[in-house]
Amino acid sequence: MEKKLSLKKIFTKKTVDYTYTILFLSVFSFFIFFVIRPNLLSIFQANKKIDSLIKDNNFLEKQVQNLVSIQSSLEVNRDNISVLGEAISKMPQVNKLLEDLNSSIKNNNLVIDKLTIVDINLKKSQKEDTLKSVVFNVVLKGGFDNFIKLTKDLYSQRRIKMVKSAVISRDTKESSTSGMLNIEMSVEGYYL
Repeated sequence: MEKKLSLKKIFTKKTVDYTYTILFLSVFSFFIFFVIRPNLLSIFQANKKIDSLIKDNNFLEKQVQNLVSIQSSLEVNRDNISVLGEAISKMPQVNKLLEDLNSSIKNNNLVIDKLTIVDINLKKSQKEDTLKSVVFNVVLKGGFDNFIKLTKDLYSQRRIKMVKSAVISRDTKESSTSGMLNIEMSVEGYYL
């Protein structure tokens, strides 16, 4: 009899409602933890991957644009690339620099008093990708206009040269109407 009574208590309307509520909550919890949660996690991970891919895509798009601009400038300057090799040679070619300097000086009616070569390193001990230079110290005699023509002539040559310094003086011991000046200049030529 006790069993029947306890069964009646268990199956009353109130306990049945609680049972349904407990079953509903347990099934709902099961769905939240094992069905909905993994789907939400995969959605968040997918959004994170989408953001990462958008950033990567923007970076790669910029790199492609840079490559396209480099390629287009290379196409435009393709004919001038050989001139670049002549402007800055791989070897010092001191003889070529001397020949250019000497011919420019003679073409502009200047006289060489003294010419010295300074700062040349023919060893390969320096870094390969640095710009190296050869410096010529030249003492000249001539007119100011001829000196200006000389500097323009040096800058117009294919091989890059730079006048680092120039000191122009007049000999006070001699007085002449010819206007001869003493010009001490330092010319720097470059190579790779």
